[in-house]
Amino acid sequence: MTKIMIPQGLMDNIDITVERLLSRKFTDDPLFPGQLSKIASVVGSAYKRHGFILEQALLHRLAQNDNLDVWEEKAFSVSSSAEQLVGTFFDHEDHAVLSNLPYLPDTKDSIRTIQIDLMVYNKANKNLISYEVKRGNGTHDAGKKRNMRRDLMIQQTLLKSYGEQKGYDVATVDSKMIFYYGQCSLPKPHSLTGDELDDHFGFEVLEFVEAANKIFSNKIKQSFSELVDFEDSAQGGVSQSFDNITPIIEKFDKNKELKGKYGLRFWSNLFRS
Repeated sequence: MTKIMIPQGLMDNIDITVERLLSRKFTDDPLFPGQLSKIASVVGSAYKRHGFILEQALLHRLAQNDNLDVWEEKAFSVSSSAEQLVGTFFDHEDHAVLSNLPYLPDTKDSIRTIQIDLMVYNKANKNLISYEVKRGNGTHDAGKKRNMRRDLMIQQTLLKSYGEQKGYDVATVDSKMIFYYGQCSLPKPHSLTGDELDDHFGFEVLEFVEAANKIFSNKIKQSFSELVDFEDSAQGGVSQSFDNITPIIEKFDKNKELKGKYGLRFWSNLFRS
């Protein structure tokens, strides 16, 4: 990819996300009183909102491929028959995923819904795949992993009917989780990492997503100069530059009483550009 053009729609999503992040009212944390508490709260919230940026970056990038139809499904209906089938054959996945159950689009006929981050239909091979996007910078507990796998299996039993109701000629279906930073809570073939996206989709995806990540990260960094008086936070001797936050964090990181769940790794991980 020679030049990355970020669509205005994605830029708007990033700007709105950062604006909402910075406009939140945070309770002062006694671990880092005052301005550093604000930074800790903003960074912690940024982790959570970063998942949305990943989803939107993937959605916009995949939509640039004319061979793909891409959309979000915020309320994928789960029927009782699909729930029961997967529950019965949970330990015999091949039996469950080979079943094609009718999709009931009216949520009144469903027992619950699943928010699916990406639906991708490949016009060439008539393949429909659903994707859920996770940051993948930490693994989940056994109960969460089981729920993830269950949801993927349910999606797979309903996807063919779902796609056909949308007017697509569906030959094959699949469901996957994208663990972007590589710590996968599900094994292959259920999982993908960020480094595998280019090969999986057959064109350059990762560089575009990384460009969006960098914009998101930089906008948060820039905002800190308005949020924090670093000279006061460092108790003197540090210029008001974001680059000088590392010595401040290292000072706190070395203090065992202040370390807690916030360390240098906590601060630096978001800004891994």
